[in-house]
Formats: sequence, C-alpha cells, structure tokens
Amino acid sequence: MMALPALRSARRWGLFAATCALAFTACSKEPTVAAIPPLPTFALRDVVDPMLAELQAKVAAADAAERASWGAVPEDLDAEARGLVTFLSTARSNMADAAFEDIGRLGNHAIDALIRVYEDEATSIDDKRSCLRLLGELDSPLTARFLSTVVVSEREALLRAVASWKLARLDYDMPVLALIKQLKYEKDAEALDYHAKALAAQGNFAGLAPLTVLVGQQGPDGPANQTLWQIGSDAGYDNPYDLLDAWRSADPSLTATEPHSERFRLGLWTWIKVFTEFQLRGVDDGRYIITDLGAESADEVATALHDTNRYVRVHVAQSLGRMGRRGESAAAELAQAIGDPFAGAAAVEALGEVCSVRRFDRAPAFDAFPAIETCTLPGRDLGLQLSAVRALGSLGDLRGLPILKAFSNPDQIPEFRQAALEGLVLLSDLEPDPRTALAAVDALVRQGQSQDLDVGSTMRALLDWMQRGYMSAAPPAAAGDTPAEPSARFGIFDNALKAWNALEPNAYVPPTAEENAARKRDRLDLVQDLIRDLRALEPTQPDKAIKIETH
Repeated sequence: MMALPALRSARRWGLFAATCALAFTACSKEPTVAAIPPLPTFALRDVVDPMLAELQAKVAAADAAERASWGAVPEDLDAEARGLVTFLSTARSNMADAAFEDIGRLGNHAIDALIRVYEDEATSIDDKRSCLRLLGELDSPLTARFLSTVVVSEREALLRAVASWKLARLDYDMPVLALIKQLKYEKDAEALDYHAKALAAQGNFAGLAPLTVLVGQQGPDGPANQTLWQIGSDAGYDNPYDLLDAWRSADPSLTATEPHSERFRLGLWTWIKVFTEFQLRGVDDGRYIITDLGAESADEVATALHDTNRYVRVHVAQSLGRMGRRGESAAAELAQAIGDPFAGAAAVEALGEVCSVRRFDRAPAFDAFPAIETCTLPGRDLGLQLSAVRALGSLGDLRGLPILKAFSNPDQIPEFRQAALEGLVLLSDLEPDPRTALAAVDALVRQGQSQDLDVGSTMRALLDWMQRGYMSAAPPAAAGDTPAEPSARFGIFDNALKAWNALEPNAYVPPTAEENAARKRDRLDLVQDLIRDLRALEPTQPDKAIKIETH
C-alpha cells in the first residue's frame, strides 16, 4: 500500500499534468484565429499559355490573309523600292509626292522590300528615314508592326521620331504597347513629342505626364508645351492638365468602347508571359506598360490573376494597382484574390489603389472597404495584414480612420505603425480637428527619425501632405490686376516645398547611400520645422486634439 505522502504527491502531479494538457489543448485550438471569417477562395488555372496559343494562331491567320489580299508580287520589286528610297532622299521637297504615288502603285508588297532596304547595314540614315516615310504610306498592320519595332529598337532618335510620326497617321492599336515602353527610356525631346502624339491618336494619354516634365525644362514657349496643348485641344479640353486629371481618374469619356485588336492582345499577353521569367528589366517593363494602359484593358489583365504561376499573379496585381482608377473594373477580381496565399497581399494593396476616393470626384462602383477591413483583423497573416493597413491609406475611406489609429499605437510592430501613420497623414483631410492631423504628421516624422525603416513611402506621404497644404492655403484669384495677399500659412508651405525640392538628387548621377541617408535626415528635419511653424501660428489655442503618442 502506497504511503499517504507519496499518494498525495502522485495526485498533485497527475492534476498538474492534466492541467497542462488542458492548457495545451486550449492553446492549440487558437480560438481567436478560428473566430475570424474565412478569406475568399480563389480558383487557379492555366491562363497565360492557352491565351497566347489562341492569339498566336489567330494573328498568324490574319497575317496570312493580309498578305493574300495583296495580289501578285510586282516585278523587280526590290530594285524599284530602293530606287524610290534614293529618289525621296535626294529629290526636292516639291517632288516628294511622286515617290509617294509610286509606292502606292507598288502596293503593300513594298512593305517587305522597304524593310529589307532599311535593315541593310549599308543603308544611310537619310535613306532609312525615307524608308519610314514611304512605309507610312502603306496602310497595313504589318507596317504598324515594323514601325513599332523601330520605336523601341532604333538607336537614332530621328528615326524613332519619324516612326512615331507615321504611326500617328495609321489607325492601328498594337503600337500602343511599344510606344508606352519607349516613354520609359526616351531621352530625346523631339522623339518624345511624337511618341505622345502617336499614343494620343489611339486615345492613350500616358505621354502627357512626361511632356509636363519637358515643359518644366523647356519653359512655356518650348515645343513640349505646344504639343501638350495641341493634344489637349484635339481631345476637346480647354486645358491639357484637365485632360491629364481625367486620364488619371479614368473619366468614362476616355475609356475606349471598341475592343482591342487581336494583335494588341497578343502583345499584351506576351508581356504578361514575361512575368514568369527571372529577368528584372523585362518584368519591370511589363509592369510599366500595363500601368499606362487605358481602363478598357483592366478586365483582360485581371483574368491573369487566376494563372497557376504565382509570379504572374503577383505582378499582375501590382500592375493593376499602379493603374489606379483606370484599373477599377478589376476591383471585384482583386477582392477575391485576397484569398490567394501568395498574391493576396499584393491584391489588397491594389484594391486600395483602384478604388481610391482620394482626390476623385467620382465614387468607385465597388465598395472595397469591407474586403480590406477583413484583412486587418487579428489572426490574419502578418504580410496580408500589413498590406491591408497600407491599402486603407490609399483608399481614403473615412471608415478606415479608427483602424489606422489603432495600428498607430507605439506598441505596434514598427512597420505596422509606420504604415498606419502614413495612412493617417494621407487621410488628414478627413480629420475634423487639424491639430489631430498635425499630430499624425509629427508622429510619422519621429517614427522615421527613430526607426531604421525604409522611408520611401513615408516621404511620399509627407510630400503629399505638404502639397495639399500648399494648395489649400493658396490665395484665391483676385479680381483685376491686383494679386491676392498670400497668407502666413501659404508662405510656410511655399518655403518648405522649395527647400524640399532643393534637396532633389541629380537625375543623371546615381546618389550614394550616404547621400540618400543625408537627404532623408534633412527632409524629416525640414518637415519637423514646418510643423513647429504651423503650430506657432495659433499659440494661444489649447491643444484639445487627440494625442498621437511618439517614442
């Protein structure tokens, strides 16, 4: 018989073991995680490869039919084509019409002959220019395809400009992809003018933004400004900057109603296929091109969210997000894609961008807030949760303020707090008390100063806040010739923005890590001085704003 002390000890040990077992069982059930609603299920399938195969077959058949429609090949075609090129290069301007009439007589078979002349290494630049001028007289999708190749591959800026000039006169949509890509790399101002005109001729206004940069360099009397205003006028706008705003906000009047050609779609899916490759430049080019497509392309791009290749899904979601409101029609697909374990974080950030109500008069058709909100709930994957916090800042919905304030607590993970504070700064216009908004700006600056975090998004949020403050404080237009007196608040923002811009790095010299760190410190200090000056404008008012704590 067991001794009484030993029995009691055994019972105590058994009770302790049972208690531990129960505790372990309770913990393993994770009641908090089980309580949150499930994310949407998202079906995957092969999308890109079957789509490419289908379009390649259709375009090959269309090309064959196009060539069959040309009839018999003229005799001595190559010799005649080269003769016309030489004639056009040397003839007086009043004789050029004869060359264009003769190339029309040769017909579209001359396309191949002119391409052979152009690609001959012995052909001079002047003769190549004549080749392009003659090709532009031959109305064929094969002409547009070759001119598109010249736009992105030709080293001579003059020839790139001539190719775009001719593309603007041909009514084919597939060159849009090449023209957008060249916007990224073009260094020649005249060629950029022609790229923007050719894009505008197809209802794509991605060339307006780089033109505004050129206007800043050339001044209001430069050719870029003339092109900018001409494009705006041709599109029916009194001011080209109104057209740029309409393009960025996906004004329905700028959305193409006719479906894109199969040649355009083949080019688009070829770029989506690049997302499967491990070459950063190609992937970056693909995202750049999709970002600047018109709103009518968003639905087709969104179908690739279902592709079995995870990298396609991520890059497509990111590209749609960069489209902004032009990607709005993809919102429902993005809301479903938040359930994708690999691409969900990219999808929720994109959802905030395509449905953003910040600075847009037109409300989105899709209410993105519930889908984003559910990703912020406790127990979600941390990557998805962080992306959802960022998405709330992009979305600009008043319902997101309490969530952002909760995540701005100093006890939060630094990346979460940074994202929440950036959101509060971006949504500062929604804050009823301006001192509360200013406290968020102050907390974000201190966060950037005290934490070793990537502050690229912080700098964008702070600049956005400064620009809005500058615009809201700008003096109203005065009647007559007397300018309105600027307020002290306007002067503070004006000086701060000038100081901020003065810290911009040289666009042609890559900055060092030390220079980037110094710029970060200087700009954060600059904003802190701006906050101090704004608070000094109303020193007697009690601070009743909601306090946002800082470390």
